[in-house]
Amino acid sequence: MRWEPAPGGPLAESWTACADLLVPGSPELERQLALVGGRQRTARMSVCASLLLERHAWALATAAFGTLLGEARLPDLDAANVAVHLDGEGFVDALLLTDPELTPATPGAALEPLARGLLAGHLLILVERLAERPVHRGRRALLCLVVDALAAGIAGAAEAAGTSAGEAAVLTFAMGLMLGTPPPLRPRLLGVDGRLVRKRGVCCLLHTERAVHCATCPHLSDEETACRMRVLSATT
Repeated sequence: MRWEPAPGGPLAESWTACADLLVPGSPELERQLALVGGRQRTARMSVCASLLLERHAWALATAAFGTLLGEARLPDLDAANVAVHLDGEGFVDALLLTDPELTPATPGAALEPLARGLLAGHLLILVERLAERPVHRGRRALLCLVVDALAAGIAGAAEAAGTSAGEAAVLTFAMGLMLGTPPPLRPRLLGVDGRLVRKRGVCCLLHTERAVHCATCPHLSDEETACRMRVLSATT
C-alpha cells in the first residue's frame, strides 16, 4: 500500500477525504458501499460492509506498520489527515496524507498514537457509521474485521521488513486488546513455509455469495489454509 503527500490545492475527483466517510448519514459512505456491491455483484449489505471495512482498515494498517517496521517512523492516520483512492473493485489502493510528516517511533512506543489516531480517530468511527446502517453485522463482528485487517497489515509489513514472527504476533495481540474484541475471535498469524499468514477471526461472508471460502476463512482448518496459501504462492 502506498501513500502520497497531499497537493497544495483541492483534492482531485478521484480522491475522497476520509472525514467525509465518517459524518453521520454520510452519502459518500453510501456511495462506496454501493460501489463495492456493484463490483462484487452482491446486494447484501452484510457482505458490502464487511469487504469495505476490512479493505479500508487493511490499507491503513499496511501504511502504518509498513513505515513503522520498515522505517521506524509512523504516519498520522487520523481521518482528518487521510484521503483514499479507490481501485476498479471499489477498494482503497492508495492513501493521501494532508500532513505527511512521519514521526520517529518504535513498535512499543507507537501503540498509544495508533490507538489515538488510527483507531479512535478513524476506524472505530467507521465501525460506528456502519453499525448505524442496516448492514446486518453487529459491532463485535465489525470490530473483529478491523482486527483481522490489522493483523494482515502487520503480517505483510513484518515480512517486508524482516521482523520476527514473535514480534509481529505481539503487535497483533496488542492491537486486538486495544480494540477489546473477545479473545476467541482474535486472529492468529500462521507460519507457512517461512511466511506469516493472517488467519481470520471472523468471516467476511463473501463465500455465501460465491460458495467459495477465502484461503484464510475461519471456517477452514489451519492445514487447509496453509495448503491454499501454498497454491496461491505458486501461482503468483
